[in-house]
Amino acid sequence: VKLFKVLRMSLKFLTLNVRGLGDPIKRKRISTHLFKSNPDIIFLQETHVKDHTKHPLPSVKYTKFFSAQGSSKSRGVAIIMADHLKFIATDVCRDPRGRFIFVKGKLDDTMFTLASLYAPNNGQLVFLEEVFKLLDSFKEGSLMVGGDLNSVVNSLLDKSSL
Repeated sequence: VKLFKVLRMSLKFLTLNVRGLGDPIKRKRISTHLFKSNPDIIFLQETHVKDHTKHPLPSVKYTKFFSAQGSSKSRGVAIIMADHLKFIATDVCRDPRGRFIFVKGKLDDTMFTLASLYAPNNGQLVFLEEVFKLLDSFKEGSLMVGGDLNSVVNSLLDKSSL
């Protein structure tokens, strides 16, 4: 969870690889986590949701959402925003494979671009080069990226092999 200072407000961001949202018990656990951590903007990866028009985590507090679906068993990303944010989307770029979504818009008269990424397990460098090239031509204003890049920054701290 990160705080990001924007003009007169602070924003709290959260990024989660949810590894599928088909299980109602898992959706409830994630919703409880969101309620406790109280983020303003949420980046989700591996939603495994087929329909990008259906909210992956219905909530009274978080009704603004944008998603790109993969197949029902893999991929899928989303960006969810708290209702108190006066964000007006001006453009959305969805990956048809469900690996990324970019949302551009205004938040209190300031342009923002938000991106949720889910890199493949292999070929991350090629994927990231392609995505960041596309993002560079799409972005406007301040840029915030969240996601699962399937990369290890420090192999001594990597817990995935435990």
